[in-house]
Amino acid sequence: MTPLFWFAVVALGAASIRSVLVSDTVAEAHRPAVVGLALVTTAAMACGRRVPLPALVVIYVSGLLACLLEPTIGAGAPVQSIVVAYCAGRRTDGARLVAALAASCVLFAVTRALADWDMAFGAFVATIAASILGPAALGRGVRDRTRLRTMLQARAAAEEADRQERTSRALLEERARIAGELHDVVAHALSAMVVQASGARLFATRDEERASAAFATVERTGRDALFEIRSLLGVLREHDDLGSLEPQPTLDHLPALVHRTERGGLPTSLRTDGVPRPVPSGIALAAYRAVQDALRAARDQGGAGRAEVVLVYEPSGLRLTVVDDGPGARTALPV
Repeated sequence: MTPLFWFAVVALGAASIRSVLVSDTVAEAHRPAVVGLALVTTAAMACGRRVPLPALVVIYVSGLLACLLEPTIGAGAPVQSIVVAYCAGRRTDGARLVAALAASCVLFAVTRALADWDMAFGAFVATIAASILGPAALGRGVRDRTRLRTMLQARAAAEEADRQERTSRALLEERARIAGELHDVVAHALSAMVVQASGARLFATRDEERASAAFATVERTGRDALFEIRSLLGVLREHDDLGSLEPQPTLDHLPALVHRTERGGLPTSLRTDGVPRPVPSGIALAAYRAVQDALRAARDQGGAGRAEVVLVYEPSGLRLTVVDDGPGARTALPV
């Protein structure tokens, strides 16, 4: 706004001085004084952004004095008053603004009474509204809108900072809780594994059946603990995403894996034999990863044009077979 304001000051000041110099109605004896008053009006307008109320009064006092010297030149309110009245409404309020606007209206009314020109009452009111009251009201509205926008921005910034603080605090609390759970899981699993391993060592030479059962318990406990630890660490990752919060894949996710492989350019089919039954989560995860790695190798490195995944539920376990038509031998994966 500053360049535009100073352009208006220079343009209106030059226009005022030029109108006095080329006017045929201004007496030569009064011309220097009128030009000086035009310069005073221009200077008052230049100060209008900093001290708008005194500048507005000075503009109308200068207009009144010019009208006293040459009544024919007071044909209306000074144009500079529009800019200064806007600045007054923008930068001041309260009784000072009301007093300055009232004084300007009175000075303009006196100038109208002394001037050698005829103006209807309606035109007089319209001139006051257009040169004093309207610009001041516009400046007041812009100021209130600017204050409201600043207040809303400050409130939004404060709410955002508070939300981020609450989120960070909740995240730290959740991480602390999960860390505690992780400690409990590790401590419990290791304690159980140590106890079972000690028992298995004692029964290894005397009771092979009990030793085998103890070793199976150690294996199962280790697998379950590994799964829980992996799940907890996935939540504790610094850069969490949606995938890290999803459950670990199981055999139920094989159709989705086959579909993604087909979308990646390798036609793949899935066949299941036997009666499906629940399997431990660790085994299901290992089977899924094995199929995933085999399909990735067939697509990216094996030069295959088609692949088939066969899942067989056997009485003693699972058997996964991934077959493709690329170079290489058939691989069966017992689980």
